[in-house]
Amino acid sequence: QQQVKQGTYEAYHFDVTLTNGTKAELQVHTPQSEAEAMVNHSLRSEHGEKPLDPAVTQLKDKQAAIAKSLPNDKAKAVTGAIQQMMKQQPGGQVQPQQSAQILVQAQQ
Repeated sequence: QQQVKQGTYEAYHFDVTLTNGTKAELQVHTPQSEAEAMVNHSLRSEHGEKPLDPAVTQLKDKQAAIAKSLPNDKAKAVTGAIQQMMKQQPGGQVQPQQSAQILVQAQQ
């Protein structure tokens, strides 16, 4: 077990070995930490964990704070909406603006 805190990302990771010898990692999230990971995934993919642009860092931090403040049902709804959108996009990529829009809608 390892608690992983990297920037605004936070989860518990468990390394496991399956009965057939396959190694895997299990990630355990709260609804809020999963919503944050989903909302900021495209920003992390595009700019890395420590973006050089202060505006990107500010946006990532703001989105993380919003995700962490959501009640469980709204956090789960954000995660579900982004996952559904990823399934519909070529390559599973969701634009940062799309994730931000879902997050803003959840606040209302």
